[in-house]
Amino acid sequence: MRLLLPLLVALTASGCFTDPESTQNVFPKKSLSDANLLGDPDAVKDDDALAADPCACYPATGTWYRFTTLSVKELAAAMPLVAESLNQLWQKDVNTFELNILFQIKGIQADGQMALEAYSGGRDPRLGNDELGEPILGTCVIESTKFEFALPVSTCVYGPAEKVKLDVYAGTTTNPKNCVVGESFHVLPVTEVRLGTAHSGICDGTADDYLEGELVGSLSETLLRGLCTCTKDSSLDCVSPDAAHTTPSGVCKGCSKSFSPLYDLLLLLNDGNDITYDCKTADGESAACIKATFKAQPMAESPSPCPL
Repeated sequence: MRLLLPLLVALTASGCFTDPESTQNVFPKKSLSDANLLGDPDAVKDDDALAADPCACYPATGTWYRFTTLSVKELAAAMPLVAESLNQLWQKDVNTFELNILFQIKGIQADGQMALEAYSGGRDPRLGNDELGEPILGTCVIESTKFEFALPVSTCVYGPAEKVKLDVYAGTTTNPKNCVVGESFHVLPVTEVRLGTAHSGICDGTADDYLEGELVGSLSETLLRGLCTCTKDSSLDCVSPDAAHTTPSGVCKGCSKSFSPLYDLLLLLNDGNDITYDCKTADGESAACIKATFKAQPMAESPSPCPL
């Protein structure tokens, strides 16, 4: 259960979303942040915030930010143990560069919005080992996962943006940690994402320079039921998916012996109960609602494209 969302991502309890027939995924309760990052219309307005001075600085065009934390808050009416377990596994993968969600700042547009590109990254196996024989950790960019979007700017608060898509990948490009049955490239799409973030107002590339935000979105029911995952600590220990791989039950066909059904793990953590599907994908398919918070910090160097 290495990744659910990725993006993650993330997730939400029963009754917290709008009518399931709506294709807009909204979390109609007070934001976790005083900045009201998701633009909750019911949030208490802060008159002082409206009159605040412009942000001290804006991230430089071309700067790359990497998610250093990604915390599941709610997942489709599941018990808290599900989110807690996801967070432990997820954060470990973030720390070891197995899970990488990246934003590149593209600058302020003519309409005053902050333009960004979202990418998923893979663990970069080309970095080799250090003098002690330990792997050097870093990420490369999976360019096919690019999604362009823009965030309204209000002082140091950016957003919210609607209908963002985050294609989340884990592992190296040759050794993925997730296997999407029937697919040749194993990403987990988080769709219909509503996202807002706040910048620290410090643009020096240090730990004081960061983005913090929250998001809500959708994970396809069909995809979740067919997703298989490798729970090894290192993706290099996950046997690569093989289209010829079969199992007696037919589950995780086309993956490898390293993979097991994510859905079975979700049921186990949720006391044997199914999760709910109160959201919709962009195509109107039933989906699990997700909610998560994140923190992203600037990368010292721009990542290079992943080897194919």
